[in-house]
This record gives sequence, C-alpha cells and structure tokens, in this order.
Amino acid sequence: GVAEFSQCVRIVQIPSTIDPYVRKIHQDSGWGDDCLRSERTLVEVENAACAFVDQHTQGDLPLGGANPGFDRRFLQAQLPLLARRFHYSHFEVRALTLLDEWVVGVEREKAAHRALADCHQAVRAVELHYERMAAAYGAK
Repeated sequence: GVAEFSQCVRIVQIPSTIDPYVRKIHQDSGWGDDCLRSERTLVEVENAACAFVDQHTQGDLPLGGANPGFDRRFLQAQLPLLARRFHYSHFEVRALTLLDEWVVGVEREKAAHRALADCHQAVRAVELHYERMAAAYGAK
C-alpha cells in the first residue's frame, strides 16, 4: 500500500475572518473540530510531515491536487520547510476530472475537504482517467 500522513495543527478558534462558505466546508468536514482538539503545533506538524516525506521519497516531488497553486502558496507561507521538498512543477487533478465530466460525461465525486480523503479522491480520478484513455486509445 501507499504510506499516508495526516495530522491537524492546534488552533484556539476558527478565525472570524474566514469566508462563510469556507467556514461551512470546514464545519461539515469536521476539520475545524479536529484542529480545536489537536495538541500539535504548526512546527511539530511541519517537522513530522518533512520526516514522512524524507522517509518515503527522494524529494523534489511534483505537487498535485485540486488547486495546487493555492496549496503551494499555503505551504510556502505556513510550512516553508515542507514546501521546499516539492518540485516547482505541479499538476491539477481537477483538470482531468473536468475533462472526464465534459467529454465523457462522468460525474465528479463530491470533495470531502479533508486532505487525506481529497488525496485518495485525486488518485482515484487519475487512475480512472488513465483507464478510460487506455480503453479508448489502447494501453501502451
């Protein structure tokens, strides 16, 4: 199987400046409650994440996700040691799901808005896209 990493950073309260739509997403996903209960600091989570990446990869990874530009800016601002482990290039998995939706008519899964669940969803999306392309054009 694939190694997984998931930790929440302790927060005292969910900032009142968060957009109401985003606040609802985090409430519905349980992320806010998990962060309020967490005992890990930002530095502790960053160090643990860096150790995980170093243990399981050779570094210089492409960053992939539903919105990797946003993710990269967040990492650079909040987790700079972790951000340096990623290659400058990235790929947007959402582009594949949109392509599948528009061209093939496949409906997108609703995002869980939890990092690990969203990663699993992204991997499934890439695998399904590859399978459809291989079936349509022949596997190479």
